[in-house]
Amino acid sequence: MDSTQPIISNFKVKIAVDTQILSYLLDKSYPFLNIFFNYLLESPFVEIVCSRFVTFEIIGIRKKEHYLRAVQKKANAVSGEINFSSLLKYSNDWSAPELDYHDTYTYVKEKVEGELKIINDDYKISYEEFNLHSSLWKPHQELVLSSKISKEDSLVLVSIIYPNENQKEEYLVFLTNDNQFYNSICCRKEPEATVVNDIFDANSIIKPTICLLKAITTPISNKVLNIVDSVNESEEIVAFAKQFVFEHIKKKNETLILGEIVDCPKSMKGKLLCFKLESDSLAESHYVSVLSKELDFLYSHPVELSSFYNKIQIPNYPYVPMNDEGKNISVILNDEDGKPLSEDIYDSVTSIGNVLFIHPDSI
Repeated sequence: MDSTQPIISNFKVKIAVDTQILSYLLDKSYPFLNIFFNYLLESPFVEIVCSRFVTFEIIGIRKKEHYLRAVQKKANAVSGEINFSSLLKYSNDWSAPELDYHDTYTYVKEKVEGELKIINDDYKISYEEFNLHSSLWKPHQELVLSSKISKEDSLVLVSIIYPNENQKEEYLVFLTNDNQFYNSICCRKEPEATVVNDIFDANSIIKPTICLLKAITTPISNKVLNIVDSVNESEEIVAFAKQFVFEHIKKKNETLILGEIVDCPKSMKGKLLCFKLESDSLAESHYVSVLSKELDFLYSHPVELSSFYNKIQIPNYPYVPMNDEGKNISVILNDEDGKPLSEDIYDSVTSIGNVLFIHPDSI
């Protein structure tokens, strides 16, 4: 199967990360997070992004991290131990007795700039460009004043959802390990939950799917993975990550789903595409895309499909199935010249469990 067809943007899941996640990745704090994240990086169906405000924060956080490490190293070399209470006391004004920041800034600068390069080159995280447009401030202000979210976290969140006045994300997943942030946005207690949801609705911006590292959840099957305290094998982490992305693609495009591909009669192998209709109705013809259940290809069929069958050729459209049996649909699958597809393409496209979508550009 030729997997070189470009991935249509509708079938890409945009996943945003906060400052903590970047620090964890740089320090390899949680090995299974890196395994999970590496799968996301390698998937053509995923785009990893972060707000420019996260960039600003990571510079400050990593600056302090490397300064404190330099102080500890210097103290250990001199006395073999360090006074941590003194270190905390002097860290904010960058003047620990063991080592003043001025005496190590070139080292710290080199380390932080190297890490920014790793974020760009190795992790290929896209920084979302944004303008400090006036429309950004209203939802930002309302979130800060109406919930427990901090002004920094609110700005990170809103700027990634609403980077420019003419651009709003329609579907976004946000990874974090910040309990306060998660609970502020995903609060389930009333009236806080209603207040937060109303802010998103009133400002016509989507509420992203927030995923806490301790309970990353697939959106359809509701499987849960604790990345922080995981005892899973690496293969299980990768399998979960694949299912996580697959289900988010389905959820993002749920209005385009026609159904899941099922087995066809052996006598019609190489000729028919068979699927279980999930949509409420079926139009007379559709341009379609097929998403592999293994996420190794997205196939967009060049020919509009028509003349659907449910045991017999369906005579009237839109077709609405009357029962479960009426959801069993088949259609002849030919190429642009009216000939059957090659065996390898046919077998890949019609693999059981693949999902059939209406092609987004045909809507």
